[in-house]
Amino acid sequence: MVSASPFAVLQKSIDLLTTGPGQPVLPTGDVSGLDASELGAGAVVTALRDGPVEVTDALWRRVLRRSRSGQANWTVVAAGAMLPRLVVACSRFGRVPRGHVADVEAEMLAALLEEMRRLDLLQSELGTRLWRAAANTACRWGYHARRDRQRFSPQQSLDRPATRHVRDSRGPVSVLAEALAAGMVTEVEAELIARSRLESQTLAQAAHDLGLTYITARRWRKAAEERLARSLGRRNVPAR
Repeated sequence: MVSASPFAVLQKSIDLLTTGPGQPVLPTGDVSGLDASELGAGAVVTALRDGPVEVTDALWRRVLRRSRSGQANWTVVAAGAMLPRLVVACSRFGRVPRGHVADVEAEMLAALLEEMRRLDLLQSELGTRLWRAAANTACRWGYHARRDRQRFSPQQSLDRPATRHVRDSRGPVSVLAEALAAGMVTEVEAELIARSRLESQTLAQAAHDLGLTYITARRWRKAAEERLARSLGRRNVPAR
């Protein structure tokens, strides 16, 4: 019998928790933008997924405080609210052989739960911060998979003109993967470089997909490329 994937187990758990009577209820108090003084778990999930940031931040704080106090139902609610974005991030970033997808999902959930425990609740855009923690984990798996494929496909040419700033005999994907593994660049920085340099995606679209502003993405990518260039003995790094 094939075991269900971690995401499938989470989906089943959130379905059971948010369907029918007896759902856990979250007092919403004076949360601006909400008409009700309390929300059932299903309504909380919907609001966390679709609401404006001023509403979702207030709800995330309430949900995460309950999760941290040991109320397991709200841990499921928090993870379930993130599930559609986790599925997309796993597919987009965690491009690994089919047999390893469950491993990626498990690692993403572990990263999400850890971020739920440690996140500073006084910050804004809490949902985006939670997503980044899980998406970064998928990025790391994806780059490791690319690195392994590059090692076993030495004839594959991946050196495009747009990526000459990270070119050496190993090829840009290997260089980027090694820089990521060495801690020279973060997962998000590596994803920005890969998308906008290796995959010809616009930086604006890459920034949007990763939950960054364009200015932040441009600054992070430039700083990461400068670190890569210094490590490779290069001096000419594209300015935009």
